[in-house]
Amino acid sequence: MNPVCIIGIDGATFKFIDVLIKKGKLKNIKNLIESGEKMPLITTLPPLTPSAWSSFMTGKNPGKHGVLDFYELDNNFNYKISSFKLKKQKKLWNILSENNLNSIVYFVPFTYPPEKIKGIMVSGFLTPSLKAKFTYPVDLKEELLKKFPNYRISENTRFNRKNPDIFLNDILNLTEIHSKVMEYLIKNKDWDFFMGVFMGIDHAQHWFWYDKEKIEKVYEKVDEELGRIISNLPEGTLIIIMSDHGFQKLKGHFYINSFLLNKGFLKLKTKGKNLLKFISYKTGLSPLRLSQIIFKLRLEKFIKKDKESIGKTASKVGFSYADIDWGKTFAFGFGYYGFLYVPDKVRFNFGKIDLKEKDKIVESLICSLKEIEGKFVKKVEVWRKEEIYKGSYVEKFPDLIYSIDNFSFVSSWVPFPDFNYFGPSMTEKTGDHEIEGILIISQKGRKLKINKKRANIMDVFPTVLQFFKIDIPSDTDGSSLLT
Repeated sequence: MNPVCIIGIDGATFKFIDVLIKKGKLKNIKNLIESGEKMPLITTLPPLTPSAWSSFMTGKNPGKHGVLDFYELDNNFNYKISSFKLKKQKKLWNILSENNLNSIVYFVPFTYPPEKIKGIMVSGFLTPSLKAKFTYPVDLKEELLKKFPNYRISENTRFNRKNPDIFLNDILNLTEIHSKVMEYLIKNKDWDFFMGVFMGIDHAQHWFWYDKEKIEKVYEKVDEELGRIISNLPEGTLIIIMSDHGFQKLKGHFYINSFLLNKGFLKLKTKGKNLLKFISYKTGLSPLRLSQIIFKLRLEKFIKKDKESIGKTASKVGFSYADIDWGKTFAFGFGYYGFLYVPDKVRFNFGKIDLKEKDKIVESLICSLKEIEGKFVKKVEVWRKEEIYKGSYVEKFPDLIYSIDNFSFVSSWVPFPDFNYFGPSMTEKTGDHEIEGILIISQKGRKLKINKKRANIMDVFPTVLQFFKIDIPSDTDGSSLLT
């Protein structure tokens, strides 16, 4: 049986790949395209890493696997990681294990903690540290750290616009480290299915969108490392290169809770410490302004990056969800793209809205969002959750999902960064996600027949199963790319 190798390049876009190939670069990616097929890969709405990779590994839309964003807000206003729901789902490598096939799953986001499979798993993005148990089998960790003493999970440095090459070189170095580990696993372990993910291009595009040459260096490095990996694959291997989303310029931030406050859908408590917070915002000491001072003074390295810490910090220096007057509030937003929720009495223990009022409020929210189209931005799209998701988790999803200028505006994990609802980033990011990622599919030494010119991220799951001649589960939302 011929094996399968998937290389995920988080955030990769043909915007760079096509230009670099025309310049005579990316020879390994170019060879794969010429021997196979390339096509746009449409990801989840919105184009978020958690929902995208979860839909890839399950072949299902987010309504069936339950993962939409990095975090969820519980009834006590705590930020809780959402990927735990994946433990209930049967993922690609689980099905391969059931069919007696060996898998190596390396650095795929949201695989921490690693699970028992027939084969090997090395967890990726969101692995807390090298002290954690990040491998299955457990003793593989010792083997890898001995073989690769400089192994690490993420970059050691942070972006600094005054010295950007330090972060760039860190990305390049980490890309090589991970490539060498992939090569080692491919050459020394038994496998029928291999998957590895590079994160460097995503990180470079987030911070270097203003400097295309630096991003191009990361693409060239990834292509070089792809050559290392492909050279070790046997003839007949099905090779898939894919990203979880594309990339574009980050135009700005739309602070959804500040918008709701401005439009009268949300009210804040005004007594006690909240009075001091109002004064702070009005005098220019909002979390947004404070973050600008922090970055200007290069103090960001002292700030924890996890969302729980952000939530706790925001509640001290700015308004938090606990500061909302829920008796007078009709909607609130949460998450990277500011998902909209109507706090009804049934779903939220702090909610005061009767279910019979909900539809009317949702309609009013849609109209208010659409009103900014043409005034501040070019295009606003709004979807009810039932329009884009299907499955048992939909009832717990946000009531409305919206896009401003094709998701080129994001919101914030801080509930109220400022009283203005359009603003700059609280960090120095200049690039962010878009819907269209990449897919390149080829079979080493063979000619492959593909039945599509445009793929969905959920299509990779059934494509692999069909290649292995394994029955595709009936609840799969994707369809195979193979004829």
